[in-house]
Amino acid sequence: MEKATRQVDMAGESWDSWFDGPGVTADFLTERDQPPVQKREEF
Repeated sequence: MEKATRQVDMAGESWDSWFDGPGVTADFLTERDQPPVQKREEF
């Protein structure tokens, strides 16, 4: 059985215009709170 998917696009825009647009500032997420790495069971 094939999984249902949905694509959401910006109205009146293409992805190219989004990726070609201005980037983020140098201080974007520089001090992001990141939880410690979780210890997980190995396979």
